[in-house]
Amino acid sequence: MLGHELAHVSGRDILPATVSAGLATVITFPAGLARLARPASADPKEPGLGAIEHALLLVFGSVAAVIVRLAVSQEREYRADAAGALLSGDPVALAGALRKIDAGTAELALAPDGRRLSVGHLMIASPFRPEGLARLFRTHPPAGERVRRLEALAGYRR
Repeated sequence: MLGHELAHVSGRDILPATVSAGLATVITFPAGLARLARPASADPKEPGLGAIEHALLLVFGSVAAVIVRLAVSQEREYRADAAGALLSGDPVALAGALRKIDAGTAELALAPDGRRLSVGHLMIASPFRPEGLARLFRTHPPAGERVRRLEALAGYRR
């Protein structure tokens, strides 16, 4: 996995990823302001979002997700996988690590809300299990395809 991340650094993938994350955070900022503007009488035992916050996250979170999606391509992930595998000399080991990470995210997937979507691309694999239209905003290719490509790189056949 370290080779994968080093490939992102050497490929200068960090700049567009960081800029897009910052821009997405600025776009979702109004939802954070709504949280601060919550009346003092709100029940502190209820940490859930209010209706205004949900509406703002729905609108601004979607815009932020589109910006991140446009700036961070799945092709960069494939390139980093290949470069990391070549750097380590063991594409099958990286494939195994991706399988483990994918199993963990499947078991403990995060809800794809606006705050999390804006930083999801900074993770090794998508921490979300988006359904329906949310699949359009994926920043990472499916783990199965990444594993298949890595195994092909190693000449591994099932």
